[in-house]
Amino acid sequence: MKALFIICNNPNFDLVGYHAFNYFKEHYLLMLDKIDDELNVKTYKYKKDDNEYYFLLTCDHVMHHLKKYVNFLNDNFNDVDIVVHINYHAGANALDNILTVHKVGDIASATFLPSMPMEATRLLLSLKKYNDELNLGFTITTETTHYSGVASGSDPKELYEFKKPTYDLEIGSTTQAYENKKAIIALCESAMRIFDKNFETRLNVIYLGGPFFENTYTEAILRNTYPIYYDNHLCQMMLEDIDYLNNSKELIIDIIKKSFQTVDLIVYHDKVRKIKPILDEIYKEYGIPNVKHRALRNVNENPELLKIFREKMSRV
Repeated sequence: MKALFIICNNPNFDLVGYHAFNYFKEHYLLMLDKIDDELNVKTYKYKKDDNEYYFLLTCDHVMHHLKKYVNFLNDNFNDVDIVVHINYHAGANALDNILTVHKVGDIASATFLPSMPMEATRLLLSLKKYNDELNLGFTITTETTHYSGVASGSDPKELYEFKKPTYDLEIGSTTQAYENKKAIIALCESAMRIFDKNFETRLNVIYLGGPFFENTYTEAILRNTYPIYYDNHLCQMMLEDIDYLNNSKELIIDIIKKSFQTVDLIVYHDKVRKIKPILDEIYKEYGIPNVKHRALRNVNENPELLKIFREKMSRV
């Protein structure tokens, strides 16, 4: 397996990327692989067991200037399995002292890249592991699927020019958090666990509705009892922006088809419960059941969800 970690190594733009690469350089034997003077980028390579890890260092954020880098990415990394942008989290009302993972895509334009739920879930579980071991005290969280390039005016459809499963792995959301040495360790070591051995069988769940940071989804992923994979989360605000009662069916089907793991379940928040008839249509066509979000909080009290879990386990 091959992973590409994209890192803005310019401390004026990204303190997390800057400190993360310094950590990788100090703790892993990175070999210089490629230099492109025109783009002002360097690529390093690290190999462990049968896996290869590439580190692409840039002076700005690829997600904000994708058109600039897309030819280089296709020419040099067309064979990677997954792409992870290691950077900082910020924004209006951004939570502080967080370690977060999110799928890169754009709900408004229905632009979705393939997803690798197993690898994304490994990132989250590793963040929790190191957060606990280091006594860091940060919050581990997922975010809704989104594309940060929108903020700089990039066209989300440009993502299709380098069509790889793509995630952001971030520390948020203040300078103090960006420079927290334990947080950098947790972030970097979690990235290097992305191809660790398989863990227990899980249900692959798409989550619809709820806030930008949806605790119900994250907690179910991190829980040991009846755990789930992290696939895509489409938050309520962004669903409402696309008039989901009229436009969400094809969008959800597109996500289902692009997942590397069979989608076992669709969970919807109470506040978008009007989507239920659409999900029932998807159930009839694809056999994917749906449940309200509260079912993830009390699995043992939900016979329908328990049945789905046990049926999945019996097929393993």
